[in-house]
Amino acid sequence: TLNANVVDCTRLHWNTGDTAPSIEIFRPGEYTVVGYNGGCVSDTARYNVRKLPLPEISFAEGKMKSFCRGSSVSFVAESDAGARLAWSNGVNGIRIDVDEEGYYKVEATDLNGCKSVDSVYARRMTVPFISISGDSVLCEKSSVDLVANGVECRKIIWNDGSVGKTMSVDGGGDYWVVGYDTMGCRSDTARHKVS
Repeated sequence: TLNANVVDCTRLHWNTGDTAPSIEIFRPGEYTVVGYNGGCVSDTARYNVRKLPLPEISFAEGKMKSFCRGSSVSFVAESDAGARLAWSNGVNGIRIDVDEEGYYKVEATDLNGCKSVDSVYARRMTVPFISISGDSVLCEKSSVDLVANGVECRKIIWNDGSVGKTMSVDGGGDYWVVGYDTMGCRSDTARHKVS
């Protein structure tokens, strides 16, 4: 908005064709206004409007990240020097830590009041599934092979600390196993009783 400070003028004329004391402008350029009072004409008032660039927002570690259940993920935004960053979850500053899936917007406001908005996405990974198959009854002087079934699991750990899809047991008891996917997300614990 440009405002003409009117003192003794009864009529105004802008180079845009407007005659009001205030005009809305949407393009850069030179704007002039002349005031009239009867037959008298004021000097020409000039105002040069330039277009400022919007602040840029970047994310060094990317705009989409995944996280496991029970953990969180952080995003770091960078912008022009002096720009203020405000996130949609109420955090002010360059970094947010989130533990809920969804989009998070960040608004950058530079020293001139110009604003830009961008967003990031936090994706919660599904919990990898794992189960145990094998006999539940152990005969005397024999053993049972327990097999961990979990397509998404890349690492499988049994209750005795052993790693792998199978575990051979030669005694009764409660056995359990957990699995981890390629991101390191942990499965629920699968249990199997042998008697």
